[in-house]
Amino acid sequence: MNQQAIEQAVRENLRWFDASGVVDPPDGSWGVAERILLAGDNAALERTLAGFYAHTPKEGYYLLEHRRPDCCFQTALLFLLAGEWFHTPTRRDQAAGIVRYLYYRSAFLNRGSGPFARGAWNWASVSWTPQVYFDDNSWNLVISRIFARKLPELNAELELRKWSSILGQALLEGFRQSFDRQQPAPECRWHGKIHEPHWGALVCMAFAFAAADADRREEYESAARNYMGFLLRAPEKFSISDCAYALLGAAVCEGVFSHEIFARVRREFSARLRSVYHPRSLLPSEHYETPQGAGLIDLVYTVNWALTAFQCAAASGGEPADREMFERLATRLLEIQDHTDHPWLRGCWRGLYDAEHETWGGGDHHEGGAASIYTGWTNAPISLALLGELTGENLVEFARREHAGA
Repeated sequence: MNQQAIEQAVRENLRWFDASGVVDPPDGSWGVAERILLAGDNAALERTLAGFYAHTPKEGYYLLEHRRPDCCFQTALLFLLAGEWFHTPTRRDQAAGIVRYLYYRSAFLNRGSGPFARGAWNWASVSWTPQVYFDDNSWNLVISRIFARKLPELNAELELRKWSSILGQALLEGFRQSFDRQQPAPECRWHGKIHEPHWGALVCMAFAFAAADADRREEYESAARNYMGFLLRAPEKFSISDCAYALLGAAVCEGVFSHEIFARVRREFSARLRSVYHPRSLLPSEHYETPQGAGLIDLVYTVNWALTAFQCAAASGGEPADREMFERLATRLLEIQDHTDHPWLRGCWRGLYDAEHETWGGGDHHEGGAASIYTGWTNAPISLALLGELTGENLVEFARREHAGA
Protein backbone atom coordinates (compact mmCIF):
# COMPACT_ATOMS: atom_id res chain seq x y z
CA MET A 1 0.00 0.00 0.00
CA ASN A 2 1.03 3.60 -0.60
CA GLN A 3 2.74 4.88 2.56
CA GLN A 4 2.38 8.51 1.57
CA ALA A 5 -1.39 8.15 1.04
CA ILE A 6 -1.81 6.44 4.40
CA GLU A 7 0.22 9.09 6.19
CA GLN A 8 -1.84 11.82 4.55
CA ALA A 9 -5.11 10.18 5.56
CA VAL A 10 -4.00 9.81 9.17
CA ARG A 11 -2.75 13.41 9.27
CA GLU A 12 -6.07 14.63 7.90
CA ASN A 13 -7.95 12.62 10.48
CA LEU A 14 -5.79 14.01 13.29
CA ARG A 15 -6.55 17.51 12.03
CA TRP A 16 -10.25 16.66 12.27
CA PHE A 17 -9.82 15.74 15.92
CA ASP A 18 -8.04 19.07 16.44
CA ALA A 19 -10.38 21.34 14.48
CA SER A 20 -13.79 19.83 15.11
CA GLY A 21 -14.01 20.61 18.81
CA VAL A 22 -14.28 17.00 19.97
CA VAL A 23 -11.17 17.39 22.15
CA ASP A 24 -11.90 20.40 24.34
CA PRO A 25 -9.61 21.62 25.82
CA PRO A 26 -6.98 20.45 23.35
CA ASP A 27 -4.66 19.09 26.02
CA GLY A 28 -7.09 16.23 26.68
CA SER A 29 -7.63 17.18 30.31
CA TRP A 30 -11.40 16.81 29.92
CA GLY A 31 -11.33 13.85 27.59
CA VAL A 32 -12.97 13.41 24.20
CA ALA A 33 -16.59 13.89 23.13
CA GLU A 34 -18.38 10.82 21.83
CA ARG A 35 -19.31 12.21 18.41
CA ILE A 36 -20.52 14.97 16.16
CA LEU A 37 -24.18 14.76 15.16
CA LEU A 38 -25.20 16.41 11.90
CA ALA A 39 -28.58 18.13 12.01
CA GLY A 40 -29.53 18.40 8.35
CA ASP A 41 -31.72 15.64 6.88
CA ASN A 42 -31.44 13.59 10.06
CA ALA A 43 -34.65 11.73 10.83
CA ALA A 44 -33.24 10.52 14.14
CA LEU A 45 -32.20 13.97 15.37
CA GLU A 46 -34.92 14.49 17.98
CA ARG A 47 -34.58 11.03 19.48
CA THR A 48 -30.80 11.28 19.55
CA LEU A 49 -30.75 14.62 21.34
CA ALA A 50 -33.31 13.38 23.84
CA GLY A 51 -31.23 10.33 24.65
CA PHE A 52 -27.86 12.10 24.67
CA TYR A 53 -28.77 15.31 26.44
CA ALA A 54 -25.22 16.60 27.05
CA HIS A 55 -24.78 18.40 23.75
CA THR A 56 -23.64 21.74 22.41
CA PRO A 57 -25.54 23.20 19.44
CA LYS A 58 -23.47 24.48 16.54
CA GLU A 59 -24.38 25.78 13.09
CA GLY A 60 -25.78 22.72 11.35
CA TYR A 61 -24.56 20.15 13.86
CA TYR A 62 -24.24 19.26 17.53
CA LEU A 63 -21.32 18.17 19.64
CA LEU A 64 -22.50 15.24 21.72
CA GLU A 65 -20.45 16.16 24.76
CA HIS A 66 -20.80 13.09 26.94
CA ARG A 67 -17.52 11.37 27.67
CA ARG A 68 -17.12 7.62 27.27
CA PRO A 69 -14.05 5.79 28.56
CA ASP A 70 -13.79 3.57 25.47
CA CYS A 71 -13.91 6.52 23.05
CA CYS A 72 -11.38 8.36 25.20
CA PHE A 73 -9.02 5.37 25.41
CA GLN A 74 -9.17 4.71 21.66
CA THR A 75 -8.48 8.35 20.82
CA ALA A 76 -5.67 8.53 23.36
CA LEU A 77 -4.02 5.48 21.81
CA LEU A 78 -4.26 7.06 18.36
CA PHE A 79 -2.60 10.24 19.63
CA LEU A 80 0.15 8.27 21.38
CA LEU A 81 1.05 6.12 18.38
CA ALA A 82 0.70 8.99 15.92
CA GLY A 83 3.01 11.07 18.09
CA GLU A 84 5.63 8.32 17.90
CA TRP A 85 5.34 7.90 14.14
CA PHE A 86 5.22 11.59 13.20
CA HIS A 87 7.69 12.63 15.92
CA THR A 88 5.28 15.06 17.58
CA PRO A 89 5.70 14.95 21.38
CA THR A 90 2.60 17.10 21.86
CA ARG A 91 0.47 14.15 20.73
CA ARG A 92 2.01 12.03 23.48
CA ASP A 93 1.16 14.76 25.96
CA GLN A 94 -2.43 14.86 24.67
CA ALA A 95 -2.71 11.11 25.03
CA ALA A 96 -1.43 11.20 28.61
CA GLY A 97 -3.81 14.07 29.34
CA ILE A 98 -6.80 12.00 28.21
CA VAL A 99 -5.74 9.01 30.29
CA ARG A 100 -5.19 11.20 33.34
CA TYR A 101 -8.67 12.60 32.81
CA LEU A 102 -10.06 9.06 32.88
CA TYR A 103 -8.22 8.02 36.03
CA TYR A 104 -8.26 11.30 37.96
CA ARG A 105 -11.21 13.43 36.95
CA SER A 106 -13.93 11.33 35.40
CA ALA A 107 -14.95 9.04 38.30
CA PHE A 108 -15.80 6.38 35.68
CA LEU A 109 -13.54 3.75 37.27
CA ASN A 110 -15.08 1.82 40.17
CA ARG A 111 -12.28 1.74 42.74
CA GLY A 112 -14.58 0.57 45.53
CA SER A 113 -16.96 -2.31 45.88
CA GLY A 114 -20.72 -2.71 46.11
CA PRO A 115 -23.05 -4.30 43.56
CA PHE A 116 -20.98 -3.25 40.55
CA ALA A 117 -17.67 -4.84 39.66
CA ARG A 118 -14.58 -3.28 41.17
CA GLY A 119 -12.20 -2.24 38.40
CA ALA A 120 -14.98 -1.77 35.83
CA TRP A 121 -15.75 1.48 34.04
CA ASN A 122 -19.14 3.15 33.85
CA TRP A 123 -20.46 3.72 30.34
CA ALA A 124 -20.67 7.51 29.99
CA SER A 125 -20.97 10.83 31.76
CA VAL A 126 -24.68 11.07 30.87
CA SER A 127 -25.47 7.90 32.80
CA TRP A 128 -27.29 8.64 36.09
CA THR A 129 -26.94 5.03 37.19
CA PRO A 130 -24.01 2.72 36.48
CA GLN A 131 -24.11 0.92 33.14
CA VAL A 132 -21.21 -1.47 32.82
CA TYR A 133 -20.83 -2.92 29.32
CA PHE A 134 -18.82 -5.95 28.25
CA ASP A 135 -17.65 -4.44 24.94
CA ASP A 136 -16.59 -1.02 26.21
CA ASN A 137 -14.73 -2.46 29.18
CA SER A 138 -12.86 -4.87 26.94
CA TRP A 139 -11.35 -1.93 25.07
CA ASN A 140 -10.63 -0.12 28.33
CA LEU A 141 -8.63 -3.10 29.58
CA VAL A 142 -6.69 -3.64 26.36
CA ILE A 143 -5.69 0.00 25.90
CA SER A 144 -4.80 0.48 29.57
CA ARG A 145 -2.36 -2.42 29.11
CA ILE A 146 -0.83 -0.86 26.02
CA PHE A 147 -0.36 2.46 27.80
CA ALA A 148 1.16 0.74 30.81
CA ARG A 149 3.84 -0.78 28.60
CA LYS A 150 4.35 2.24 26.35
CA LEU A 151 4.49 4.81 29.16
CA PRO A 152 5.88 3.14 32.29
CA GLU A 153 5.97 6.46 34.12
CA LEU A 154 2.22 6.87 33.56
CA ASN A 155 1.70 3.31 34.75
CA ALA A 156 3.58 4.12 37.94
CA GLU A 157 1.50 7.23 38.45
CA LEU A 158 -1.96 5.79 37.70
CA GLU A 159 -1.46 2.06 38.37
CA LEU A 160 -2.77 1.20 34.92
CA ARG A 161 -1.65 -2.42 35.01
CA LYS A 162 -3.04 -3.00 38.49
CA TRP A 163 -6.50 -1.73 37.56
CA SER A 164 -6.51 -3.57 34.23
CA SER A 165 -5.77 -6.79 36.12
CA ILE A 166 -8.67 -6.13 38.50
CA LEU A 167 -10.89 -5.41 35.50
CA GLY A 168 -9.79 -8.65 33.86
CA GLN A 169 -10.94 -10.62 36.89
CA ALA A 170 -14.24 -8.72 36.89
CA LEU A 171 -14.78 -9.44 33.18
CA LEU A 172 -14.04 -13.11 33.75
CA GLU A 173 -16.57 -13.32 36.57
CA GLY A 174 -19.23 -11.46 34.57
CA PHE A 175 -18.55 -13.68 31.57
CA ARG A 176 -19.02 -16.81 33.67
CA GLN A 177 -22.27 -15.50 35.12
CA SER A 178 -23.67 -14.86 31.64
CA PHE A 179 -22.23 -17.38 29.22
CA ASP A 180 -24.00 -20.55 30.35
CA ARG A 181 -27.39 -18.85 30.53
CA GLN A 182 -29.76 -17.36 27.99
CA GLN A 183 -29.88 -14.25 30.20
CA PRO A 184 -27.29 -12.96 32.67
CA ALA A 185 -27.66 -14.25 36.20
CA PRO A 186 -29.50 -11.91 38.58
CA GLU A 187 -26.25 -11.13 40.39
CA CYS A 188 -24.57 -10.09 37.12
CA ARG A 189 -24.55 -6.31 36.73
CA TRP A 190 -22.93 -6.37 33.31
CA HIS A 191 -24.73 -5.14 30.18
CA GLY A 192 -24.48 -6.82 26.80
CA LYS A 193 -25.60 -10.05 25.16
CA ILE A 194 -22.50 -12.14 25.66
CA HIS A 195 -23.61 -14.71 23.05
CA GLU A 196 -23.34 -12.08 20.32
CA PRO A 197 -19.71 -11.57 19.22
CA HIS A 198 -20.14 -7.79 19.46
CA TRP A 199 -19.80 -8.37 23.19
CA GLY A 200 -18.44 -11.87 23.69
CA ALA A 201 -15.63 -11.87 21.13
CA LEU A 202 -14.35 -8.54 22.45
CA VAL A 203 -14.23 -10.03 25.94
CA CYS A 204 -12.09 -12.83 24.50
CA MET A 205 -9.80 -10.17 23.00
CA ALA A 206 -9.46 -8.68 26.48
CA PHE A 207 -8.77 -12.14 27.93
CA ALA A 208 -5.82 -12.47 25.54
CA PHE A 209 -4.26 -9.41 27.20
CA ALA A 210 -5.32 -10.20 30.76
CA ALA A 211 -3.83 -13.70 30.45
CA ALA A 212 -0.39 -12.13 30.62
CA ASP A 213 -1.04 -12.26 34.37
CA ALA A 214 0.43 -15.74 34.62
CA ASP A 215 -1.46 -16.78 37.74
CA ARG A 216 -4.78 -16.77 35.86
CA ARG A 217 -3.66 -17.51 32.31
CA GLU A 218 -5.33 -20.92 32.16
CA GLU A 219 -8.67 -19.50 33.33
CA TYR A 220 -8.65 -16.77 30.68
CA GLU A 221 -7.60 -19.13 27.90
CA SER A 222 -10.18 -21.73 28.90
CA ALA A 223 -12.98 -19.14 28.86
CA ALA A 224 -11.88 -17.91 25.44
CA ARG A 225 -11.69 -21.48 24.09
CA ASN A 226 -15.18 -22.23 25.33
CA TYR A 227 -16.51 -19.14 23.59
CA MET A 228 -14.78 -20.02 20.32
CA GLY A 229 -16.34 -23.47 20.45
CA PHE A 230 -19.73 -21.83 20.86
CA LEU A 231 -19.11 -19.65 17.77
CA LEU A 232 -18.34 -22.72 15.66
CA ARG A 233 -21.62 -24.43 16.49
CA ALA A 234 -23.64 -22.22 14.14
CA PRO A 235 -21.44 -19.54 12.52
CA GLU A 236 -24.03 -18.92 9.82
CA LYS A 237 -26.50 -17.40 12.28
CA PHE A 238 -24.41 -14.31 12.99
CA SER A 239 -24.76 -10.98 11.19
CA ILE A 240 -21.89 -9.66 9.10
CA SER A 241 -21.18 -7.14 11.84
CA ASP A 242 -20.87 -9.91 14.40
CA CYS A 243 -18.64 -11.86 12.02
CA ALA A 244 -16.17 -8.96 12.07
CA TYR A 245 -16.09 -8.99 15.87
CA ALA A 246 -15.71 -12.78 15.92
CA LEU A 247 -12.76 -12.56 13.55
CA LEU A 248 -11.12 -9.86 15.67
CA GLY A 249 -11.47 -11.77 18.93
CA ALA A 250 -10.24 -15.03 17.42
CA ALA A 251 -7.25 -13.42 15.70
CA VAL A 252 -5.99 -11.69 18.84
CA CYS A 253 -6.43 -14.87 20.87
CA GLU A 254 -4.63 -16.92 18.22
CA GLY A 255 -1.69 -14.55 18.53
CA VAL A 256 -1.03 -15.57 22.14
CA PHE A 257 -2.80 -18.88 22.81
CA SER A 258 -1.65 -22.14 21.26
CA HIS A 259 -4.96 -24.01 20.94
CA GLU A 260 -5.96 -24.66 17.33
CA ILE A 261 -9.58 -23.62 17.89
CA PHE A 262 -8.65 -19.96 17.54
CA ALA A 263 -7.23 -20.55 14.06
CA ARG A 264 -10.37 -22.50 13.12
CA VAL A 265 -12.60 -19.60 14.14
CA ARG A 266 -10.36 -17.13 12.33
CA ARG A 267 -10.56 -19.12 9.10
CA GLU A 268 -14.32 -19.67 9.41
CA PHE A 269 -15.25 -16.03 9.90
CA SER A 270 -12.64 -14.71 7.52
CA ALA A 271 -14.16 -16.91 4.81
CA ARG A 272 -17.66 -15.74 5.71
CA LEU A 273 -16.71 -12.08 5.39
CA ARG A 274 -14.77 -12.62 2.18
CA SER A 275 -17.74 -14.44 0.66
CA VAL A 276 -19.94 -11.31 0.85
CA TYR A 277 -17.26 -8.76 -0.02
CA HIS A 278 -18.00 -6.27 -2.81
CA PRO A 279 -15.31 -3.95 -4.22
CA ARG A 280 -17.40 -0.77 -3.84
CA SER A 281 -19.84 -1.41 -0.98
CA LEU A 282 -17.41 -3.68 0.90
CA LEU A 283 -19.58 -5.56 3.46
CA PRO A 284 -23.37 -5.48 3.90
CA SER A 285 -24.70 -3.20 6.62
CA GLU A 286 -26.70 -5.53 8.88
CA HIS A 287 -26.36 -4.17 12.41
CA TYR A 288 -29.68 -3.30 14.03
CA GLU A 289 -28.50 0.10 15.34
CA THR A 290 -27.75 1.50 11.89
CA PRO A 291 -29.62 1.57 8.55
CA GLN A 292 -29.25 -1.72 6.76
CA GLY A 293 -28.54 -2.55 3.14
CA ALA A 294 -26.11 -4.32 0.84
CA GLY A 295 -25.03 -1.04 -0.76
CA LEU A 296 -24.27 0.78 2.51
CA ILE A 297 -20.85 0.96 4.16
CA ASP A 298 -21.40 0.93 7.92
CA LEU A 299 -18.47 2.53 9.73
CA VAL A 300 -19.77 2.30 13.29
CA TYR A 301 -20.39 -1.44 13.65
CA THR A 302 -18.99 -3.26 10.63
CA VAL A 303 -16.30 -2.16 8.18
CA ASN A 304 -14.27 -0.28 10.78
CA TRP A 305 -13.95 -3.44 12.85
CA ALA A 306 -13.49 -5.69 9.83
CA LEU A 307 -10.49 -3.53 8.88
CA THR A 308 -8.92 -4.09 12.30
CA ALA A 309 -9.94 -7.74 12.32
CA PHE A 310 -8.30 -8.58 8.99
CA GLN A 311 -5.17 -6.73 10.01
CA CYS A 312 -5.02 -8.88 13.14
CA ALA A 313 -5.92 -12.05 11.22
CA ALA A 314 -3.02 -11.44 8.84
CA ALA A 315 -0.71 -10.87 11.81
CA SER A 316 -1.76 -14.01 13.68
CA GLY A 317 -2.34 -16.48 10.88
CA GLY A 318 -0.20 -15.01 8.14
CA GLU A 319 -2.59 -16.03 5.38
CA PRO A 320 -2.50 -13.98 2.13
CA ALA A 321 -6.31 -13.87 1.86
CA ASP A 322 -6.55 -11.97 5.14
CA ARG A 323 -3.84 -9.56 4.14
CA GLU A 324 -5.52 -8.98 0.79
CA MET A 325 -8.84 -8.19 2.46
CA PHE A 326 -7.20 -5.69 4.79
CA GLU A 327 -5.66 -3.90 1.81
CA ARG A 328 -8.95 -3.86 -0.10
CA LEU A 329 -10.86 -2.40 2.84
CA ALA A 330 -8.15 0.14 3.63
CA THR A 331 -7.90 1.29 0.01
CA ARG A 332 -11.63 1.91 -0.19
CA LEU A 333 -11.67 3.77 3.12
CA LEU A 334 -8.92 6.05 1.87
CA GLU A 335 -11.10 6.79 -1.17
CA ILE A 336 -14.16 7.82 0.83
CA GLN A 337 -12.50 9.84 3.60
CA ASP A 338 -14.48 13.08 3.96
CA HIS A 339 -12.83 16.10 2.32
CA THR A 340 -15.72 18.50 2.78
CA ASP A 341 -14.30 21.95 3.45
CA HIS A 342 -15.68 22.34 6.99
CA PRO A 343 -13.53 21.83 10.11
CA TRP A 344 -16.14 19.55 11.68
CA LEU A 345 -16.06 17.29 8.60
CA ARG A 346 -12.77 17.50 6.77
CA GLY A 347 -10.63 14.45 7.42
CA CYS A 348 -13.28 12.36 9.18
CA TRP A 349 -15.10 9.17 8.35
CA ARG A 350 -18.82 9.51 8.95
CA GLY A 351 -20.95 6.65 10.19
CA LEU A 352 -22.53 5.48 6.91
CA TYR A 353 -21.61 5.73 3.23
CA ASP A 354 -23.98 5.14 0.31
CA ALA A 355 -21.81 3.23 -2.15
CA GLU A 356 -24.51 3.18 -4.84
CA HIS A 357 -24.54 6.97 -5.06
CA GLU A 358 -20.92 7.48 -3.94
CA THR A 359 -21.81 9.88 -1.15
CA TRP A 360 -22.22 9.97 2.60
CA GLY A 361 -25.78 8.95 3.29
CA GLY A 362 -28.18 6.06 3.64
CA GLY A 363 -30.19 7.20 6.64
CA ASP A 364 -29.82 7.53 10.38
CA HIS A 365 -30.64 5.80 13.62
CA HIS A 366 -29.99 7.37 16.99
CA GLU A 367 -26.68 5.49 17.42
CA GLY A 368 -25.65 4.89 13.83
CA GLY A 369 -25.91 6.30 10.34
CA ALA A 370 -24.39 9.02 8.20
CA ALA A 371 -25.10 11.89 10.60
CA SER A 372 -23.10 10.30 13.43
CA ILE A 373 -19.37 10.94 13.35
CA TYR A 374 -17.80 9.04 16.23
CA THR A 375 -14.42 9.77 17.77
CA GLY A 376 -13.92 6.27 19.12
CA TRP A 377 -15.50 3.27 17.35
CA THR A 378 -15.09 4.94 13.95
CA ASN A 379 -12.37 7.53 13.45
CA ALA A 380 -9.79 6.48 16.02
CA PRO A 381 -9.97 2.73 15.16
CA ILE A 382 -9.76 3.35 11.42
CA SER A 383 -6.73 5.62 11.82
CA LEU A 384 -5.15 3.18 14.26
CA ALA A 385 -5.42 0.37 11.72
CA LEU A 386 -3.98 2.58 8.98
CA LEU A 387 -1.19 3.71 11.27
CA GLY A 388 -0.49 0.09 12.12
CA GLU A 389 0.20 -0.51 8.44
CA LEU A 390 3.08 1.95 8.76
CA THR A 391 4.41 0.96 12.18
CA GLY A 392 3.74 -2.78 12.20
CA GLU A 393 1.95 -2.32 15.53
CA ASN A 394 -1.46 -3.93 15.85
CA LEU A 395 -3.48 -5.60 18.59
CA VAL A 396 -1.88 -8.98 17.98
CA GLU A 397 1.60 -7.54 18.34
CA PHE A 398 0.63 -5.64 21.46
CA ALA A 399 -0.83 -8.80 23.00
CA ARG A 400 2.30 -10.77 22.19
CA ARG A 401 4.44 -8.14 23.88
CA GLU A 402 2.33 -8.48 27.00
CA HIS A 403 3.06 -12.18 27.16
CA ALA A 404 6.73 -11.80 26.24
CA GLY A 405 7.19 -9.07 28.82
CA ALA A 406 8.96 -6.97 26.19
